[in-house]
Amino acid sequence: MGNCTHCQSRKVEMTDPSYLLPSNQIPVFASPRGELGNVSEVKCMMCQPSQPQRIWETLGDSTRLLAWRGPGFHSGLDLRTCCNSGNFDRLLLNQVTVGASSAYLPETHRGQLIKVDSSPAANKSLEMLGRSLTNAYESGAGLYNIDEYCAIFHVIPAGFTKEQFLAAFLRAPFSLLKDDSGSLRNILARGTFDDPEASMCFQLMQAGTNAEANNATMMPTIGDWYRIRLPGNNGNFMIVHAESKPRRSVATIQSVTDQERWMSDDTPVVGRRQFGIEHTSSGAWRFFIRGFDRPRRRPDPEAMGITQHVSWTDIMRSLAAGQGGHAEQTGIWGWMRQIPGEVLASSMLGGCPEMGDA
Repeated sequence: MGNCTHCQSRKVEMTDPSYLLPSNQIPVFASPRGELGNVSEVKCMMCQPSQPQRIWETLGDSTRLLAWRGPGFHSGLDLRTCCNSGNFDRLLLNQVTVGASSAYLPETHRGQLIKVDSSPAANKSLEMLGRSLTNAYESGAGLYNIDEYCAIFHVIPAGFTKEQFLAAFLRAPFSLLKDDSGSLRNILARGTFDDPEASMCFQLMQAGTNAEANNATMMPTIGDWYRIRLPGNNGNFMIVHAESKPRRSVATIQSVTDQERWMSDDTPVVGRRQFGIEHTSSGAWRFFIRGFDRPRRRPDPEAMGITQHVSWTDIMRSLAAGQGGHAEQTGIWGWMRQIPGEVLASSMLGGCPEMGDA
């Protein structure tokens, strides 16, 4: 940490045992969860640690940098010694294929969000389109991004069942938002709320075709895909999983290759994102967006985090304004952590030491 008198650190205690919960558990609060290991908070940005791994954590408007010096007490297997070539991305991918997950992930992120396989319906759509799925392990760079954003509703918005509300968001999210505070102007698209298509195009396409899904009441299904236009780059995502149970309805999307060239080739972020609505123990309904992804190119981790965090925060705030919801914690619409692959590999639940990085 150096001799800087302004540089102070404190032990961050891991008091939330949520990492022991099953992946289908609905969390009491949508707050940072999962193991952290032996970490200390870096108070002085001029004295960032040079040797220890770094974890970035953002909660609401507050960001902190944590210096990671090992797993400390951990509930999973430390598989770092199984990584002979130092390719922790390959090790993590091999572990996921046998059903393992990192204890550094929240319980909600240990299922569909970290997988790479796809269903027959998604595979058929991909084949017809001439595309393929991309994932965070093989196509990403830098730190792994784990995030969660939500809005709370005491009752499901009028005129919807929980499945219909989720479907309406999946079909046309801007139709449900209200930009009463100008927050949507902060989104990367930088378009006006009255005409977000001026700089951002969000099109739901029918499975296996280049035809837009125009049915205003349809429930998007596995194989349907999104064409998203962003400033400087475009991206495609496909619905690879959908499920509805009495207390939770979800749809999971994954990044897909596109047919553009040079710097606009494929989406700038690769991985999976999940949209859903769930019934909490308090009786309220939580509409959530959860992600597990990485940038395709290695950026400044803090800058990358702020870009995504601001965008999803503004969408949740505007959804609540448009549909009568509110933040779960006053002024806080979500959180994110950015974690190195080596750290994730230091505590693997259900890990298999024989599945290294070969």
